[in-house]
Amino acid sequence: MRDADVTYDLDGGGEPAFEVTMLEDPDDGLGHSRDTSAQRTVTADEQAVVDTARLWYGYRHTLRGTPPKADPRRERTRLRREVEKRYAAAAAPDLRTDVAGGLVPARDALAGDLDRVDAGLLCWHFPRERSGRYARRAVVALARYGPDPAKRGPWLTARVRDGALALGVEPLIGVNQDHRWDATPWLWSACGRDASPAQRWQVAGAEQARPLTDLLDAHDVAAALDTAGVRVDGDVAALLDGFPTRYLRAAHTDAWVSALYTQLARSAPWRFADAYDTWRRERAGLGRTAAGPVPLFGLTGLNQQRRPMLALDLRGGAPELRMVWTGSNARLSRALWERPADLDAALAGLATPVPTAR
Repeated sequence: MRDADVTYDLDGGGEPAFEVTMLEDPDDGLGHSRDTSAQRTVTADEQAVVDTARLWYGYRHTLRGTPPKADPRRERTRLRREVEKRYAAAAAPDLRTDVAGGLVPARDALAGDLDRVDAGLLCWHFPRERSGRYARRAVVALARYGPDPAKRGPWLTARVRDGALALGVEPLIGVNQDHRWDATPWLWSACGRDASPAQRWQVAGAEQARPLTDLLDAHDVAAALDTAGVRVDGDVAALLDGFPTRYLRAAHTDAWVSALYTQLARSAPWRFADAYDTWRRERAGLGRTAAGPVPLFGLTGLNQQRRPMLALDLRGGAPELRMVWTGSNARLSRALWERPADLDAALAGLATPVPTAR
């Protein structure tokens, strides 16, 4: 049976035909209703109708994804190798400065920032690949010289050039950057040398974070979030259990589950509330709405204008992770919500950053 208002030819040649309609709640943020997101299948095969109904009834378990398994020994080896390379880079920093010919406004501010750059700290903290080498595609936005980080403007940046780090001035949209360090000077500037563990890590000492980092290292992400008082919405809860969020999206379940675990295993849930507050203060200072979700990272597999992203929100005074669909590239800087590299090094009893001697 179908609604009489649906007027299209079933093209059955006079033979009986079946139309199967699947209704489910639409994805949040796409502007769809249950009707516009419905999936309709027309068939003359009775068995196909039965098979479709069976799949619909059990698709969550049939199409369930498998979260990636933790490998603590391999991770310890990777961390040791990474910290060794961080220490070597910081002990003999190779940092070049090339701002000639670039857009250099606020020359006094730029000169002051360049004078305060601590090469040892910057080389130690610069984002890394899993091999421990500098992340070749990473661009770290250190300081801005325009009034609005949501608009393209000049930034002091650090990036990899010919195997070394190079400072420059580039036109960037600050809110779109994964690595934005203007709120975390202890990662690169002499201004942050005296920052306390509470400022850098949001815990008074490394050992206070160990219970949560142990859970994350074991890929028990749900338990870590719960212990930290972080809520999750229904879609995120489903993915943490390996379940599809929708029948329509079931083909992406494996990729989304893998991305969620890979990214959240490197997160610091106890920092989420402070990270959100930093974002909210900046928004309020610019006279913009300082509420609602702010994306952390994207989920993979869809090439369309509005893409699925994991976002951080604050509801009832508690941080909450939500799955949102957005066409914006804005996101919260990883330096605010990820596990700091020097915290991991301290927990493993490895070398921590070496400030440049002056």
